[in-house]
Amino acid sequence: MARIRLAERSDLPEEHQHLIAAFREPADLAPEYRHLMSSSERNVYAAFGRAPALLASFRDFAGSLWNDADLDARTRELAILRVARELDSRYVWHQHGRIALSAGLPANDIRAVGANALERFDEDEAALLAYVRAYLNGAVDDDLHDRVSEGYDEETIVAIGMLAGTYATIVRSMDALAVPIEEGFIGWDLANAPA
Repeated sequence: MARIRLAERSDLPEEHQHLIAAFREPADLAPEYRHLMSSSERNVYAAFGRAPALLASFRDFAGSLWNDADLDARTRELAILRVARELDSRYVWHQHGRIALSAGLPANDIRAVGANALERFDEDEAALLAYVRAYLNGAVDDDLHDRVSEGYDEETIVAIGMLAGTYATIVRSMDALAVPIEEGFIGWDLANAPA
């Protein structure tokens, strides 16, 4: 049970009521994953909806990360999944495991992030995943920066850092407020996802 009362649409000013829904509707998911998302309403937004003006600003910023960062879906979702796994966030893993599947990431790649089996990935992606982990732990050094720079340009590296930092904020906020997952947990190994 959440430590705060999750906002309902009617709790928010009319101009902010739409913000409790996810960017994507269940119908936007690949057909084989639609059943994993019973509603577009997300508890993360209902929690943040207790501060409607901040929720609006947060949604604008998060949307910019998705739309303006020029990250392909694979890179974006691998980075977010790495944040979720590193910070042990079932909530973010549950949401983005489904998004990653819908975006076409192979289930075995998602499972590999969940199991910290990074040897599955090529040098560039392994460096990226190591970079996200080090970023979260305040441990990016020159050698790791040089490694990730071999596969990604500066714009992408900045975007990955901002994405990781934003999702770390989401994870810590969700943990502090004890916000539950809307549906049953998909599982670190995707055990509750379709084959």
